[in-house]
Amino acid sequence: MTDVTVPAVGGIVVGGLALIIAILVLFRRAPVLVVCLFGQRAVGTVVGTERDDRTGPRLLVSYPAADGREVEFREPVKVMAKAGERLPVRYGRTGRATTGRPSQVLGEIAAFGVVFGVFGLITGVGSVYALAGGDREVFYGLGGLGSFVVLAVVLLYVAGQSSSRARSWHRRVAADGVVTRVAAKERGSEYPHPWVAYDTQGGDRVEYWDLALTGYAPGDQVTVYYDPDHPELTATGVDRAANVWQARFYGAAGVLCLAAGVWSAWSYLISA
Repeated sequence: MTDVTVPAVGGIVVGGLALIIAILVLFRRAPVLVVCLFGQRAVGTVVGTERDDRTGPRLLVSYPAADGREVEFREPVKVMAKAGERLPVRYGRTGRATTGRPSQVLGEIAAFGVVFGVFGLITGVGSVYALAGGDREVFYGLGGLGSFVVLAVVLLYVAGQSSSRARSWHRRVAADGVVTRVAAKERGSEYPHPWVAYDTQGGDRVEYWDLALTGYAPGDQVTVYYDPDHPELTATGVDRAANVWQARFYGAAGVLCLAAGVWSAWSYLISA
């Protein structure tokens, strides 16, 4: 066993896991993109929102199909709209439908599906090459480049989400919320997240699951920030300063990871 065997086997395992993630993302989002681009057109009406423990609340939209049926679906992409608002809908024969834009779906595919897929291929090829007796410098160069680039993309994606929330803060107002219960996102997790209830300016009672907060107990007070036009979709207990800090921190970390990936490629692949 050479000094590169164990890292190479580990690289094959990690590369395989990355490819599985890429396939799952593409399997979930590629059909939505096809509907966005080639689906039949209709005009739908927002009938409400539906909670989702993985992705947060999503719109419920109803539209008239070509055969005369009224079809209701849960929007797979995060779209902001009010109840009763009319939106353009694209739908396919399989029952998939969306009001999202192709750019929204492409963003998720590019950030996770494509990047993880490329990383899996690069790491897998480099690992097999090393096990076959190839130059270990190539393995270290490819593995380092792929690992740092994937980490950078994930960090920059998170930074972009935080920056987007910070830029939209001028539309938000504050309300006094109270924790009604706590629940863990995953079974056995030691860090449950609170369900928070608050009253909007219009007097409506809204309850949401805040996945950004931990360490709360039922009865605790929480300041809730929300967009009055979309209270069910935008409520959060994280203030603007925290979003700005997160955007800067994750953005800087992402840039450092990109620099580390370039350094790895230069050190092992170019200058060797």
